[in-house]
This record gives sequence, C-alpha cells and structure tokens, in this order.
Amino acid sequence: MYGGLDGVVSVFVSIAATAGSTNNVTVALVLGLAKLFAGGLSMGVGDWLATDAEVDLARRERAREEWECENFLEGEIEEMVHLYVKKGIDEASARRLVNIMAKNRKGFVDIMMSEELGMALDTEDKKPWAHGLVNFGSFMTFGLIPLLVYIIVVAADPNIRPETVFYISIGTTALTLIGLGIAQSIVTKSGGMLKNAAILLALGAFASGLGYGMSYLLAYTTGVTLE
Repeated sequence: MYGGLDGVVSVFVSIAATAGSTNNVTVALVLGLAKLFAGGLSMGVGDWLATDAEVDLARRERAREEWECENFLEGEIEEMVHLYVKKGIDEASARRLVNIMAKNRKGFVDIMMSEELGMALDTEDKKPWAHGLVNFGSFMTFGLIPLLVYIIVVAADPNIRPETVFYISIGTTALTLIGLGIAQSIVTKSGGMLKNAAILLALGAFASGLGYGMSYLLAYTTGVTLE
C-alpha cells in the first residue's frame, strides 16, 4: 500500500512539474515513465535490502541469546526478572514466572526476542525478495495510473489540449489517493476512512502543487522550458 502511495504521488509530481514548464504531452509522458521505472526499481531494491538487513539482525540476535542461555542462563534469568519487575510484577512472582519459562529453552529465547529486544517473532521468516517484489509491483501498478490517462486519452484524441489531459490526470490521481486512504482504513481496521482519504489527498495535492509551482517559477524566472 505504501509502495502504491509513493508510486502514484511521485509519478504525478513528475507530471505536474513538467506541466508547470511545458504543454508538451510527450515530454510529460517520457519523464513520467522514467520516474515510474526508476522509482519502482529503487523502492523494490530498497525494501529488499532493508528487509534482508532486518532478518539478518534478528537471526544474529537469536544466535546471541541462545548462546547466552547456554552459557549464562542465570544472567538471562536475572535480566528477565528485572524486566518484569519494571513492568510492575513483584520480584518473587517474576522470578517464579521466569524460572518456569526458562525450562523451555526455545520458548524462553522467543520471549527474550520479543519482550527484551522488541523484535517480532516472524521477522526471521520474512522473505526479502518477496517484500521487494511486492513493493515494486505496488509502485508500478499505482504509479502507472496518472500515466495511463495520458496514454489512453491522447491515443483516443491526438488533438486534445494538453491542459485537458493534465486536468483529467489530476482527477484520476485524486480518486486513486482517496481509494488508497479508504483501503488503508479497511486493511488496518483503524476506522476514519474519510479522514485517511482526506490526509492522503491533501499530501498528494501539496506535493504536486509544490512540484508544479517550482517548475513554473523556474521556467518563468530563467526562461528555460521543457520542450
């Protein structure tokens, strides 16, 4: 979802920035496609590498905790007792609880990974390549939406005014952002669909307006346009 949000916003910002300095539809399409593929690849590879580092860290921390349990079990027990005491459990009860948990070595390590280190237990099972592929696909799918308007509308009417194509792309992008906001609320079960939709729409409008304004300002002050 976040890959899709980044895709639709960043690609449309490229289109908006182009529209700020030229009415050439071909230039907008070429720059938009360049941003789509470069951004999608960057997003996918970045997520793949980040997830791979996260998995590697989790595996190294598990190995360290297992070694410490094997060689310094009492020290690990004391750490967990101290942790539970800080959470409000009296020391005697915390010690009884931790001693029981320590009898199951794998379960004890799982608990330390989660409660002491704050790591999700499914981190080691993540597939970095799958995360990268999903983010890449999401970016490409949603990022293509603003460009499809240019491709379809211009193909249907080659003589259409560039401003009209841009306005249609604005509407399509706005509807996409609203849809993503609603989908975010449904997936996360956080409620506030209208609020999420409004936030994404406002962020998209701000970023696009900034890109358009900067491009227009530079074209106006320098006389350089994209033709």
